[in-house]
Amino acid sequence: MATKAQLMAELDLLKQQMASRDDISASQSKAGAKTVDEAGETEETDPKSYLGKLLEAQGLDKDEIDELWSQLTTELGDLTREKPILTAAAAFGVGFVLGRMSK
Repeated sequence: MATKAQLMAELDLLKQQMASRDDISASQSKAGAKTVDEAGETEETDPKSYLGKLLEAQGLDKDEIDELWSQLTTELGDLTREKPILTAAAAFGVGFVLGRMSK
């Protein structure tokens, strides 16, 4: 069983490690461009590059997502011109539901 002195020494060591880790992360957040992962490699913290890496990890391509998004916005834009009554009914339905939920 560990003695109180050994536990206090270990606690002091852990506090020093936490303080040095906080100092490193504070200096990196001020720099803002790079972080160090567990392997010691630096990587950018840009949200767009992070999202791209996340999509690649899931087997999706960022260009495909951009293409699908542009296609969706084009089709929704055309929907208002091609079917105005359906668009008005959908807008009324959404407004009605939101109105009932807010009461």
